[in-house]
Amino acid sequence: MRFTLMESMCDPSHYQPLAIAAEEASYDGFGLADSIMFPKESDTRYPYLASGDREFIGASPMIEPFILAANLAGATS
Repeated sequence: MRFTLMESMCDPSHYQPLAIAAEEASYDGFGLADSIMFPKESDTRYPYLASGDREFIGASPMIEPFILAANLAGATS
């Protein structure tokens, strides 16, 4: 069985240590968010929060995924 750790919208300083820890724990991959944008407003509720709002998105740091992937590739094997 193969396992991938998926992390997104966390503190940017956490990505490299998480990727290194995942590699040390024998995870097979590290997934990255690759959305080019998130809507500020929507007619539908956000399904992953009880409140249904998307306010957390505006406060979350986003790193361009190719830049992040290159950084993590340099920190892992």
